[in-house]
Amino acid sequence: MTAVAVKASTVADEKELALVSSLRGGLLGWIETHLPSPSATSADCVRAGADLTARLRKAGVFQGDDAVLLSRPAEYPDALLLELHLAIPYGTDGAAYLYQPRRARWSRVLTSERQHGGTGDTLNAVAISPAATDGTHLFLTVVTPTVNVGCVHGFHYAAFRVGPALQAAVPIADGQQTSDTCVPSHVSMRADGFRIDFAAITRDGHRREGVLQFEVHGNSARRVDPVALRPEDFVDEWLARPWSEMESWSAPANGATLRAAHQELQETKVPPIGTAIYHCREADTWQVEIDFTADTTRYFIMLEPTEHAYRMIDVRTTPQPSCAR
Repeated sequence: MTAVAVKASTVADEKELALVSSLRGGLLGWIETHLPSPSATSADCVRAGADLTARLRKAGVFQGDDAVLLSRPAEYPDALLLELHLAIPYGTDGAAYLYQPRRARWSRVLTSERQHGGTGDTLNAVAISPAATDGTHLFLTVVTPTVNVGCVHGFHYAAFRVGPALQAAVPIADGQQTSDTCVPSHVSMRADGFRIDFAAITRDGHRREGVLQFEVHGNSARRVDPVALRPEDFVDEWLARPWSEMESWSAPANGATLRAAHQELQETKVPPIGTAIYHCREADTWQVEIDFTADTTRYFIMLEPTEHAYRMIDVRTTPQPSCAR
């Protein structure tokens, strides 16, 4: 099986993606027998990846954007990162592997590959955090579907904990988010969390600044502020996400009312036709007025005690007097 055979069609269908997976499995075994030694420098590893790519091209296995990339991550220089990109129609199908030294040899501790047959996975980001106090790191991948139609598809993210004392990567977070994949996302890492900034899609089909920020304690991740960067974006996020998530960003004292409003407006699935934002007279208070239809208007009242830390406190059918026009 060669990459040429895989790319014979103009569309990567499930059969062709199965061939890509088979090709990748065979290549991975061969590449792992040709990895540089654990004593190799980062520059040595980069050259080794380029050499393996060249050898596969010369053999007729690789062409186009096919590539083997090897590196010693700056944040975790004791490890070895392998990225394997196989060209398919309209992009590449990417996978990432992390190795740690064991008895003077590399041992694979993490595998991040496509697990479905629908579309290829473009590997948009592979990020590693600085070391935590226990010597472990967070490892994050962000992938988008490899398609040639439109931009509104979204991305999948997966986070793991890795470290010298761990025999295998520990899964921490896994999720999907609708976004405009034509706009590049940005990933930032901390020893105790990570953040993904992206182009989110509003209920009425517009773009806004989206943000996913997670705080990691042990082997569990929890979404934390900010969940939005503007009051109107917070309302959009509050309505888009399930109540099980947004309850934490809602005032407990008014929980029953907020839950009912959340359920009602989620079930209607009516996109807004008009929005107005007011900074109320009370400190740190905002009102977002949204017209869902010509006869249906809701007034979302929220607090912002610190920058971008919004909390929904009320949803009204009439404006709050201190927030009126």
